Amino acid sequence: LGKPVIATDYSGNTDFTTADNSCLVPAPLVPVQAHEYPFGAGQVWADPDLDAAAEHMRRLVDDPAHAQRIGQAGARFIRAHHDNAACVASMREALRQG
Repeated sequence: LGKPVIATDYSGNTDFTTADNSCLVPAPLVPVQAHEYPFGAGQVWADPDLDAAAEHMRRLVDDPAHAQRIGQAGARFIRAHHDNAACVASMREALRQG
């Protein structure tokens, strides 16, 4: 949709959110504490840097040209790598290898 995105720089979203097309927030991994999550023993959370996220928000508001560049870069990336044709090609390749 051409909207700028702010996201943690961790996990599955990094398949489509990059430093070139999104505002990535550092998120160090921290252990899940007792009673924070069912079966959380031994797992970790990504703990986003709230100051970094706030700085991204401020920049997107204060610099509309930057916001537009980031949003358009994201839209181009999704169209190039995740549109119907790209998804079909990826599935065909996976089936060939499977």
